Amino acid sequence: MAEPTRKELLALYKRGPLALRKALLGLTAKDLDARPIKGEWSIREIVCHLADGEQISAVRLRRLLVEDAPLLPGYDAAAYAKKARYEKIPMPVALAAFEGARGMSFVILSNLSPADWKKAGTHSEYGPYSVDRWVQANANHVMNHIKQIMEVREALGKGPKKVAAKKAAVKKAATAKSATAPAAKAKAKTAVTKAAAAAGKAAKKK
Repeated sequence: MAEPTRKELLALYKRGPLALRKALLGLTAKDLDARPIKGEWSIREIVCHLADGEQISAVRLRRLLVEDAPLLPGYDAAAYAKKARYEKIPMPVALAAFEGARGMSFVILSNLSPADWKKAGTHSEYGPYSVDRWVQANANHVMNHIKQIMEVREALGKGPKKVAAKKAAVKKAATAKSATAPAAKAKAKTAVTKAAAAAGKAAKKK
């Protein structure tokens, strides 16, 4: 399978915020903080991680463009989650941080010169790190965590499959009810007619 082009990766990077918001639709505050999968983050923590990761990556991008072969250090995501108390951060705040950082970086990427795209440095964990490598890593980062969010949703019974199954069950019940309604109405009408006829006969006997 061919590697995605720069244009395709930029498009994927741009879609990230909308894809993330779509993955969060229909969730309650209780859902956001639930941990149905042992050892995994809650959905709120995942989104806060994305917000921090996007801001750190934004600085890396600027350093790649401004500095000469910079060394880009990694960071301890678990420590950030603990010390920043992700569980206390409101979802609108985390989303705004993520979307703001990504939006500005996308504008910067959209205006790079050919020489800018050739800039590169070294990541402490991944080695040689070009601007293209930066785009690929960050475009995929949010999508990978959206998959993680969907796994949590499935465990909560709010994944696409279970939601679709519930909707199908409701629709089936409604269809069955509408199908039996005419028959029930006709049966009731017949019962009323018979009762009226019986009442009429009884009146004649008197």
